[in-house]
Amino acid sequence: MNTRFCSGERSGRRTCDGGRHQVIEAAQNSQPLRERKKLRTREALISASQKLFSEKGYAATTLEEICQSVEVAPPTLLRYFESKAQLALARNVDWAETLRADVANVDRDVSTLDVWRRHVKHLSSPEVARWTKKRAHWIAPEPVLRSLMAEIDVDCEAILASGLAVDAGVDPIEDVYAHLVATALVRGRWAVFRRWLQHRQPYEMLGPAQMTLIDFVAQELFSTRPAVLARLLDQNQESSLSSAGSLKGESPGGPP
Repeated sequence: MNTRFCSGERSGRRTCDGGRHQVIEAAQNSQPLRERKKLRTREALISASQKLFSEKGYAATTLEEICQSVEVAPPTLLRYFESKAQLALARNVDWAETLRADVANVDRDVSTLDVWRRHVKHLSSPEVARWTKKRAHWIAPEPVLRSLMAEIDVDCEAILASGLAVDAGVDPIEDVYAHLVATALVRGRWAVFRRWLQHRQPYEMLGPAQMTLIDFVAQELFSTRPAVLARLLDQNQESSLSSAGSLKGESPGGPP
């Protein structure tokens, strides 16, 4: 499956917002009537599903029940979402697409790290943190949702790594260090969130903790260390090539 996504704003609207969408009317009104109707139907399906998942649990909620609450037929729902899992994590999908668009924006005047900082700041706000905590209760027991969340994280890491490499003026494919930093940022965000949950800290403490993690990564993993990693990788490659050359010169029976 091609996830190509990661979870808050998309197509002019903020979605990861404590379970209540905040549609920017100006953005919707600029679209044709048919497109506005599609957006409203999609949003109604997401909102209804989140409510039912929260009340009954993911496994106990059927697509038919979701469709009944929105008064649409199941085939209509499946035109918007290919599976129940995709519907359940639609907010995450939307946020990832916004992250992708923000990082890829050629007109942006801030670094990829600052783009990530802005997204995480929003996701760590008390309203969104309260919504995320509530969702965690019905997402955590479901392997299919955990698997999809992992795919989203991997996609987010790729988005960040590409942006970080472009910011540094290097080839994203060759820049192992950018992938290392991206992984620290994405996985670190969830580690901070789980720690916050475990300690049952106030909602107001999550945002500062997430900013501390980002600052730590920026301080400890940036500066001259990418050059150090690149040098070590080059040395390893040279050593491997040298060893391979020596083996090619040996007879099939090994050295005398």
